Amino acid sequence: MPAAPAKRRLSWASIDWTEPLPAGFLLPEELYRFETVPGLIWAQRVRLNHLATCFRFELMLHLKRYVIRYLERHLRRLARRHPDLDLPRLLRDERRHAKALGRVLKKIRPAGHRRLLPWTRTDGALVRFVPATTFFTLASLCEEMARAMPAAIDEHAGEWFDPLLDVMRLLAREERRHIAIDDAVLLDAAASRPASLVKAQVLFTIPLLGYLDRRVRRAWTQAIDRFADEEGLTREQRRALRDKKPSRADVAGIRAFLARKRCARVPGHATLRRVLQAQLC
Repeated sequence: MPAAPAKRRLSWASIDWTEPLPAGFLLPEELYRFETVPGLIWAQRVRLNHLATCFRFELMLHLKRYVIRYLERHLRRLARRHPDLDLPRLLRDERRHAKALGRVLKKIRPAGHRRLLPWTRTDGALVRFVPATTFFTLASLCEEMARAMPAAIDEHAGEWFDPLLDVMRLLAREERRHIAIDDAVLLDAAASRPASLVKAQVLFTIPLLGYLDRRVRRAWTQAIDRFADEEGLTREQRRALRDKKPSRADVAGIRAFLARKRCARVPGHATLRRVLQAQLC
């Protein structure tokens, strides 16, 4: 009896970037929660899936840019404060992630598709002035959502685009280490700074999330309006697609974040938990 083929050991070097794009979906259709959109034909559903996947990876890359630029600007100060944390490695990881996400986008971006989330002056100001407590709280939430992606995909049987899956699995694996750094920074702040200051900085995550949500919704609406014009969609279909819900991976990631903060030892985390929990209801 012939031996079973050896299981491939997943690494950044093992990703096969030459694999052609599939004719069908890049990721499970159910991931994006488009069940309420009536009357799309198969070809439109495939193109919508490619657009949604491209948008998802553009958002992830945009969030990685926040982390990279924040660390580049504040690394020396953070390293003095936290000499026991390997922050230079964190920066190297994030640069590698951004490079891989960029390669995925180069493969999957539809023809004529322009970047939907360009860097703005407001983004630059946030990188300069947001406190570390706020930044690492937001980073922890985003990393939990990235970690949830592979499991959300695995819930649905199918042949998906392997380079994309490989990048997601590698990101999820390395985000565990990054979340541990986030927690260490936040616990240090809780132990060494006035509780009222730490709580205010944690709660500043809420308007920051609101700013990001407005930018994402505006960019998604622009992308859908262009898609609807190209596909000749009805007003009802356009309206249903504009009403973008969090992906199933996002919901799972937020729930994982809430579970980790259940025994909150950082001032402000209990209030943040209640706000995020309300968003899931």
